Amino acid sequence: MANFILVTILVLGAVTASAQTNVQGQSKPAKVDPVAVVLDAYAAKSNELRTQLAADGNSEKGKLEFYKSWRTRILAVVSQNPASPNRIAAYRAAEALSNGLGDYAESEALVQQVAMLQDSAQGRFSSYSEAGEVARAQFQNSRNRADAEKSIQYFQKALAEIGDGHELSADPAAEYLREKVIIDLVLCADMQAAGTMDQKAAMDTLERARGLYKTVDFSKDTRLRTLGFDPEGIIWLEVQAAINEKDVKSVKALLAEFDSIPNPRQSISYYVWQCVDRLYPAKGADYCRDIQEWLQSHPNDSDMYWTPLLKYYLAVELVNEERYPDALPVLKELKDRYTAVLTAADEKGGVKDRGGYMADVLYNLARTYNSLGNASEAKLMEKAFVELVPKDPRALEILPTMGVPHVPNAETPGRVDAPSKRVSEKDVPDPVRKESQNAE
Repeated sequence: MANFILVTILVLGAVTASAQTNVQGQSKPAKVDPVAVVLDAYAAKSNELRTQLAADGNSEKGKLEFYKSWRTRILAVVSQNPASPNRIAAYRAAEALSNGLGDYAESEALVQQVAMLQDSAQGRFSSYSEAGEVARAQFQNSRNRADAEKSIQYFQKALAEIGDGHELSADPAAEYLREKVIIDLVLCADMQAAGTMDQKAAMDTLERARGLYKTVDFSKDTRLRTLGFDPEGIIWLEVQAAINEKDVKSVKALLAEFDSIPNPRQSISYYVWQCVDRLYPAKGADYCRDIQEWLQSHPNDSDMYWTPLLKYYLAVELVNEERYPDALPVLKELKDRYTAVLTAADEKGGVKDRGGYMADVLYNLARTYNSLGNASEAKLMEKAFVELVPKDPRALEILPTMGVPHVPNAETPGRVDAPSKRVSEKDVPDPVRKESQNAE
């Protein structure tokens, strides 16, 4: 966004009054706009600064001094030339510099100045939208509810200028605005969910955003998909709001919508695991039930990373719940079908001699077989476990049965929790994580 603003500034700043011609056909000297001159100078100095910072190691102090001095200079020239046709570009330049300085109060004041000068609904939409983003950046620094409320008000004011975007024409010139309406709805929902904790309002706002998808051709490589504002990204935001509301019914309904998304960035089983992990932090019967229901409804799921891990988490919790008959087939499938997957995950996590997914599977198989009265299979699993991770503390309770002396005061395990922190998670695109604006 900051780069886009700066490009706009450079283009507008280069425009000066055209030369006038007198009646004899002789050219008069062009009337120079001082605001255009200072913007041209700012653009040139910005290029010099980039070169200098690259050579000097990107000095933060040098950048801040540059931002402050040029903001003062630009605003001084504008105040002396209030009728300049380039004053909007100048205010935007000063706003970008204020963002770079983290001076969001000044940024907001400058955006309001620009809004007052706009003579079209689309221009005011752009200005209020910018004000919403500035207030959102301020909230991210302050975590103050008042800043979140202010951001929501600006986004709503922007959307009131342009409507929901349905009436925008289909020509390419309106494509940017249609996408920006969706983005503003999502950012507004973010403030409702994270800033004012109004999850229901956030879900309603996200539904409005999804209602606009029919105006966007997602078969193209649109910036909405690139930034994570596509159906997958927004459904996931709705899911998170529903989780915060403990609305299990809505979570399940939204998860079902992932099935219709072609080529999702993340496996659906990843989202399932995220949901159950957040809905049921203490795990238990409901945690197991929801995983089982999803696995049963997706028997042909072909994911070979998150689906095996989802089954792993289910198996461990079934054992902890002492539901051994239910745990056994899941554990056997993990051992017989997913050994390579789990071993690769252990290697990626740097597991050696103790712990790990595969070790947990073998250990829990031993526990399960023992509890079901199958001593011979239990012994085989115990032997495989000790051979795989001889330094694991749990081996201490097994070694005496294999003829190895017991170690006094040895650490023994209690409840065995799935090692979720060890999972090498892929990043999930989050539409509301935008790079802070600055003057660069």
